[in-house]
Amino acid sequence: VAGCPTYQPGKAFTIGPFKITAFLMDHSAFGACSILVDVGGKRIFYTGDFRGHGRKSHVNDHVVRAVQRPDVMLMEGTTLDDGHPATFPDEQSVEDEVVRQIQERNAPVFVAGSGSNIDRIVSLYRAARRTGRELVIDLYQAYLLDQLKEFSQGLPPHTGDHLRVYYPHAQRNTVVSQLGDGVLRQYHSRHINKAKIDFNSPNYIFRLSNYFTRTFAMEFVANGMPPHLVYSMWQGYRDQQPVFDKIAELAGSDWKYIHTSGHAYTHTLQQFVEGIRPKCLVPVHTLRGDDFSRYFQNVIRLDNGGMLDV
Repeated sequence: VAGCPTYQPGKAFTIGPFKITAFLMDHSAFGACSILVDVGGKRIFYTGDFRGHGRKSHVNDHVVRAVQRPDVMLMEGTTLDDGHPATFPDEQSVEDEVVRQIQERNAPVFVAGSGSNIDRIVSLYRAARRTGRELVIDLYQAYLLDQLKEFSQGLPPHTGDHLRVYYPHAQRNTVVSQLGDGVLRQYHSRHINKAKIDFNSPNYIFRLSNYFTRTFAMEFVANGMPPHLVYSMWQGYRDQQPVFDKIAELAGSDWKYIHTSGHAYTHTLQQFVEGIRPKCLVPVHTLRGDDFSRYFQNVIRLDNGGMLDV
């Protein structure tokens, strides 16, 4: 965004009396950072959303070394609500299970997952490479990956790979109106549409919206090739959106849950706190703030809008 101030992890900047340093964190959202604030001889550290089981979990060790004994540590506790099972402990286990499911079933795979979960797209990309399949993503995801390669060259796509790009009408119009049709030409060699999909072939992994998942799944079913459905998000979204049940009914099979949380599990939270050793710990971003004292020491529980004198 033009005129929007930016910062870089590890490079401190100041706003008035506040010295602020951001640290890159392991999280399903690319570029997520924690923030250390130094002011008036006090240090306040906010973890932001993070985890320790993604593809860049090593960055957490750097944060632990860089941030020691803050006066206050504000830490998320999303997974303490028991709604984030650790069935798959890390991102690698998700990739491995997708591969296993592909090898066990001779069927196209449709994955319900967040289009902005970069780690998950990489897992699907790697699973497709390991099984000789084509990964089909939409224009938004392809453009996002291209923009992020400036910061991480290892991200897909790569020359001559198996990645294909579908252009949903609404996304196509938005891209052309805001960025020009050069973006479409950029993906010309990767472009795939309904006419180019072989609905008699199992050799696809799709990560598309529910609308196009349903549309393409109908075509495979009509051709005697019922698809395999993989659910790779927080399970609460499925409970809130009946469309998932409709797609399962259409495909004649239920969703296979293959997911690891974008947030740190309890043991990682405990290791993080033990490493940083905050003087006091304040729960944020959790439905179980009252339970923090079961797992951590020096907890100060604040109500929304509450004040803490440091």
